[in-house]
Amino acid sequence: MEIFSKGFVKYAKNITEKSSEKNASEKGDTQDTISELIAGIRRAKELQHSYSLANYHHTMFSFQQEFHSSYRARKGKVLEEVLKKFCRDSGYIVHKKKSEKWGAIAKSLSLEKQRIVSENSKADVDLVAESEKCLLVIQIRSRDDTGGTTAKGSLAKALIPIVKTAIPNQQKKDIIYLVAVWEPRKEEQFSSLVDELVERLREVLGNMDSLPSDKSIIKQRIRNDNGLEVCDRIFIRVAYGIEEIEQVVSKNSSEENRIEKHTRLSDIECLLGKPDDLWLTYAVVSLELNQLLSKGKTNIDYLKSKIESEVHAVSTGDIDNLAKELHSTWKETALPFEKPADNYLYIRDMLYLYMIYQQHRSQTGKQREQTNTGIQSQQQHRSRTGKRRKKPNTEIQSQQQFPTMEGL
Repeated sequence: MEIFSKGFVKYAKNITEKSSEKNASEKGDTQDTISELIAGIRRAKELQHSYSLANYHHTMFSFQQEFHSSYRARKGKVLEEVLKKFCRDSGYIVHKKKSEKWGAIAKSLSLEKQRIVSENSKADVDLVAESEKCLLVIQIRSRDDTGGTTAKGSLAKALIPIVKTAIPNQQKKDIIYLVAVWEPRKEEQFSSLVDELVERLREVLGNMDSLPSDKSIIKQRIRNDNGLEVCDRIFIRVAYGIEEIEQVVSKNSSEENRIEKHTRLSDIECLLGKPDDLWLTYAVVSLELNQLLSKGKTNIDYLKSKIESEVHAVSTGDIDNLAKELHSTWKETALPFEKPADNYLYIRDMLYLYMIYQQHRSQTGKQREQTNTGIQSQQQHRSRTGKRRKKPNTEIQSQQQFPTMEGL
């Protein structure tokens, strides 16, 4: 959005300023961080106005740091969304907000919501999915070979208040506490993961009679059926890989409420790998920053100027022809490839990104218009009645604002 709306010069300036502000705010002062010192940013800053290579290093480092820091921190959220979709397609009701998640848990335990929420204000759960058969409380671990004992033990943090507040023979349905490990990585950490989970439970809850003393039996049960029964109708289950995760979810689903009879988690994961907008944007911006910093001009700015000055309509059905037309009349010398065919494809890909930019701008424009209309309506309503109108549903607004993957 920024490369088209602000232009590349402003984008490059903004990315370096944002990086400096972020580091300063994290430290509470304007001194360089250790990573900047080691990476040579301090020296590059000193030379950037008189030495092009120093400016190149400073800008490219800031861009790469911004992208990878943002991308890495959201990998777990992506897996959550994939699993949410699979659970919904399998007939589950998926609870989103933290209060809703713990409210569903309290309901399954036949307890008051406030009691369990107050005892568990700091524990977080990735996903809570409810079917007629059971309540799935899911904690997602992206891969098996990362995280120490503290990270493994923390996976049981939300299970402890569930077990502590459970009253025997009062539960409405089974609760399955599922630790879903997305990438098995040969399951080398399975034994230590189970040991930490069980140890954390015994640490807080004392010597539990329901747990077998034999570790091998624990490890066998925790991977079978609904898992290891911790107390009356409360199970802990560890699943490795998407096939085993899918097996647990499907086994306890409400078949009659399934959206698709043959939905598979692997199909949804494959779908996630098909869109091109993220990798295209990253690759294009990397090349364009290089052109800006070394040649002082960019293809993105030239493309946008040419499209808007010549009033070209960019649509999916016409992109190939428009790319050929632009390629044949392209006068700038900043195209990155030697082969004309590669440069044609590069222009075509920039057009796709520009189309996404237009669609998003159109959507957000409509959203702003709806919001402004809503504000005016509320003001008129208040002037007539003296009362505030109920706030619009923010989740619905969000769905209206951003086009779906299928839409793009």
